Amino acid sequence: MWASRAVGEMSRVIIVRHPRPIERWRKVCYGFTDVEVEPLSPQDQAALNRLAKSVNRIYSSDLTRARTPAEKAAAAAKKPLVLDPRLREINMGAWEGRSWEDIAREDPEAHENWEEDVLRFSPPGGESFLDLAARIRSWLMALPDEDVLAVAHGGSMRALVHITLEIPLRRVPDLRMIHGRAGVFSRDGRDWHLDGWNLPLTAAASDFVS
Repeated sequence: MWASRAVGEMSRVIIVRHPRPIERWRKVCYGFTDVEVEPLSPQDQAALNRLAKSVNRIYSSDLTRARTPAEKAAAAAKKPLVLDPRLREINMGAWEGRSWEDIAREDPEAHENWEEDVLRFSPPGGESFLDLAARIRSWLMALPDEDVLAVAHGGSMRALVHITLEIPLRRVPDLRMIHGRAGVFSRDGRDWHLDGWNLPLTAAASDFVS
């Protein structure tokens, strides 16, 4: 976890990973699947509400695990919430809802191909990381030059780092993002800066809300 205050009048994108899934989903493959998650703590939801009040626009993936805390934050801030499917997690196709153990046993060749090239391989009927990155880029390029808050997913957040900071693909799998934490990006013209990563929501609210 680290953070620094942005300098000047840069616009900012604050993106938050949804809360942690409940136990039954933790060894299951899911992306587009709506899964149950633990609620944010009252302190974290309050911090997300503060972040929502500090920005011009609020976005969320339309999947329930991201949308629910975003709806609460938007209501607290008395601002509209824009649900955008481009912010969804990666689509895992035919693997959705299956345990990783079952996938490895029943589809060993495809599972091995995925492990060998997790960024370019697409599960049957699903997306590759590059496909995910293309729709995150589309969302990013459409943003106004204003401060925004988005609630999304680990994959979409990794894609955002890859796009804005031009992180090499080989480093993307190493970008760990904890559930219920924030990444903070600032934009100065065409230049992007990462001001915080894996920030607890209370820290993000403290550091980036005046």
